[in-house]
Amino acid sequence: VMSHTLDVLAFGAKIDVPSGFSVDIETARQDRGLESWSLGARGTRHRAAAAFVYQKADRLAIIVSQDGDAAFFYMLEDKLVRWPIWTSRSDC
Repeated sequence: VMSHTLDVLAFGAKIDVPSGFSVDIETARQDRGLESWSLGARGTRHRAAAAFVYQKADRLAIIVSQDGDAAFFYMLEDKLVRWPIWTSRSDC
């Protein structure tokens, strides 16, 4: 967990997910459009990142999965958006 000035506030912190937490998430496509994205099939880190950002709109979460995928979670107007970090040169 880092502050807005990038000071490390906590490392390896556990971010609790409220019981029954459920939210609609949009994922950004490479063509800059949005499509529905299911949080239900994801693990604890994804749910914690989504809940952390959803609770306060000025937050940003970065998640890196064990399979190598990485993404930002942030609020865009009233939508929770997952923005994948594309890694191949053709994705830029």
